[in-house]
Amino acid sequence: MKRPPRIVSILAIANESQMIASDLAAAPAAPDGGALLNVRQLMYGEQLILWAARHWLAGSGGWPRVREEFALACGCARASRALDGLERLLHALNGSGSGDGGAAAAGDRGRTVWLHRLASHRVSGDELALLRALACYQAGEPHAGRIFLEWLLPPRTAAGDAGKAAATLAAALRESGHLLPRRRTALAAAVPGADAAATASPDAVRH
Repeated sequence: MKRPPRIVSILAIANESQMIASDLAAAPAAPDGGALLNVRQLMYGEQLILWAARHWLAGSGGWPRVREEFALACGCARASRALDGLERLLHALNGSGSGDGGAAAAGDRGRTVWLHRLASHRVSGDELALLRALACYQAGEPHAGRIFLEWLLPPRTAAGDAGKAAATLAAALRESGHLLPRRRTALAAAVPGADAAATASPDAVRH
């Protein structure tokens, strides 16, 4: 029996038109007084990741646009590595990973991962955790990155193919000059071990 996907869209979005990463930056500010991040506050590399992940969730029709944007942002060779890492990471998040530490076995599948739809100006807690994880991998702190991945995935999966995929994506973006900031926001408090991640060790907080 086929498992349902673990990544789902947050539905309460009025405008669902497709937008490229630069369009996301022009979206209206969040009406929450700035308590939560919105896409206008993100660096281009962060916008690119979320835009691509949301396109992936929406279906394959927009993926050629994603490939083109990554090629412009990273150059062809690095774009290919970045997209390979991103797709493997998203497959792992969706419960369909493979290889070392891939899809979790029954009873160890983790939870639903929430992404906003393409046109949303909001950044969900899960989207923020993904960005924080990649920023840690970019900074050469994989144990800290794994803490954030374990907020999204079972530990075995986070330590396996998902972690390798995140490292590949983070490195390709770093080599292209797209550095991801180590953000500290109100949402970080929702991620177990978020405060410890800055000085994480192999024995850091587990889910």
